[in-house]
Order: sequence, then structure tokens, then C-alpha cells
Amino acid sequence: MRPVRIVLWSRGVDRLTDVVGGSARRRVVLLLAAVLSLQSADEDSEVRRKARQRLDIDPRPALVLNRDPLEMSSWAASTYVLRIPSNLVLIAASVLGYFFLAGLRSFAVLFAESHYQISQAAVSLVFIPVGVGAALGTLVGGRLVDRLIRGGKIDARITVSAVAFFGAAVLFLPGLLSAVLLVSIPLYALAAACLTAPNPALDAARLDVVPSRLWGRGEAVRTFSELVLEAFAPLIFGYVSVQFGGPGANLAPAVGVKAAAPVSAAQGRGLEYTFIVMLVPLLAAGLLLLVSRRQYLRDVATADVSDRVLCKMAAHSVEAEQADRSAATSPADKNALAGPQAASGDPRGDYG
Repeated sequence: MRPVRIVLWSRGVDRLTDVVGGSARRRVVLLLAAVLSLQSADEDSEVRRKARQRLDIDPRPALVLNRDPLEMSSWAASTYVLRIPSNLVLIAASVLGYFFLAGLRSFAVLFAESHYQISQAAVSLVFIPVGVGAALGTLVGGRLVDRLIRGGKIDARITVSAVAFFGAAVLFLPGLLSAVLLVSIPLYALAAACLTAPNPALDAARLDVVPSRLWGRGEAVRTFSELVLEAFAPLIFGYVSVQFGGPGANLAPAVGVKAAAPVSAAQGRGLEYTFIVMLVPLLAAGLLLLVSRRQYLRDVATADVSDRVLCKMAAHSVEAEQADRSAATSPADKNALAGPQAASGDPRGDYG
């Protein structure tokens, strides 16, 4: 919400200053800048505020921005975003989580049909509680992280996400091994909740470690990386499945082509082994996050310092621009702007 308000404020300043001009322009700019500063202070990240109060968290001097990100090329901005250590870890953890999810979407129906010996219609019913668990995981995960941060746990976004990835792997394992559907369904629902719980926390954590003026390009880099790597998930799942004797990618048959034969019991076991092996990326995501907690706090402090430096640079730029405009205005121009009432000595000219 904060970036949207900044854009709206800046557009309002442009329109107002185009109308008023002169010394009133300076008053309008300074007034709206003060209001915007108050808005920004009220909406400042709680994680950044708490990290600022910690004396044991040092920013990275080499990553503090000292130039306007809007003047950076796309390559320079992308390179800077990828130089942030914890941002790389956050992107990698998200990719590993979505990697498992992409493979699950591709092979879940085949696995359920062969492992539990049920029809495709019954599989659709099984997905309902799993989907509910995934939705609840997102909501509960976000609220839990916010509560822990308010309580002083400023690395809660990283810690909760790591524990959730570990929990997803631990809960998926007995569900995959069990041949009783009624036992597996609640395990899958809880595992889905753990799998989606890190999403809001990781998204917010990425904004914590990237200067606010690079949020858009930072998210573009993250989205591109995730889409490229997730595209290989079904292929890798299919390859591993074939190595264990399971089916390949679950691609829909073309028009006029006979549908594939039902999955055999041996292929079902191959899929089961594949899903068990592919739990390793979830454990890797949790481990990456746990070991990066200290790096995350340093990058939060660095982004906070960068934003404060950029705010001071912007304020100095506005002051310099206003001073240049005032110096460039000649006395004759000032008298012309004052109007005929000021020249005649009418005291109402100051308010006209």
C-alpha cells in the first residue's frame, strides 16, 4: 500500500504545483513532503524499526545505495538485487517450495489413482480438504508471523517459513507411505497448510531486504527466476519417476489420440518413491532459511540505511531545485508575478 500512496502523492504534487507556481509551489512541495514523511514513518516496516534498535546488527556498507535507483539500468538494478545474500536465499527457498508443488500438481491424480485404487472423480473429492488446508495455511502463517514480530521476534518470517517447510516434509512422508486414504487425507491437508504457510512471510521478507525503490524490479527478478526453474519441475519429476519404474509426465492426450492406459501398481510404487525423494527440496529450503537468519537481519538493516540515504538525497534534490528556480527568477519577473495590485501599493495584493 505504501508504494501506491507514494505514486498518488507525487502525482498530486505535480498537478498542484503546475497550478500555483511561484513561492506557493515551494510551500506546497514542503507541506506534502512533510505529510508523506509522516505517512511513511507510520507505515515503516516493523521489522526494520526493531532491527534499527538492535546494536548487534550491522548493515553491509558495500550494498548501501548512494544513487537514485530510478537512474539505474535494468541490468544494474537486477545485479544489485541478486547481490543481496538473503534475497538469493529467499528466492531459492521459494523456488524449492514451488518446485515440489509443481510436481505435485502434475502427478497427484496419477498417484492417488494407483496408490489408493480410486477413480478420478473420487480423487477430485480428496483434493477439497487439501485445498482448504492450503488456504488456511496461508492465512494462519501470515497472522502467526505478524504476532511473533510484534512480540519482538524480528526474524520470525525466516524461522516460521523454515519450520513450515520441515513440517510439510514430515507430514507428507507418512501420508505417502500410508495405503489407507482416510489416514492420508488429514496428513495431506496439514502438509498442504505447512507448504503454503511460508508464502506471505517470504514475500514480505523479500521486501524487507530490498530498498523500496527497487521493489518492482526486485519482484520481476524473483518472478522470472521462479518461472524458469518451476518450468523444469514436471520434467524432473517425470524423469525421476521413470527411473523408479513410474510413469512420465502427465500430459493430456492430443485430439484423436487414445488416452493412456491406467497406471499399474508397479508404476504407482515408482511415483511413491519419486514423491518421497522429492521431499528433499523441502528440507533443503528449510535448512537454507535457518542458516540465513543472521544474514537476513543484516540485509534488513542495509535496506533500511539505503532508504534513509535515498530519502535525504531526494530532499536535498528538491531543496536544490527550488533554490535554482528562485535564483533564476529576476526582480522584473518577480514584480510581474506580483501583479498590478502590488505595484499600486494595494495591501490586498499579497492575498490576491
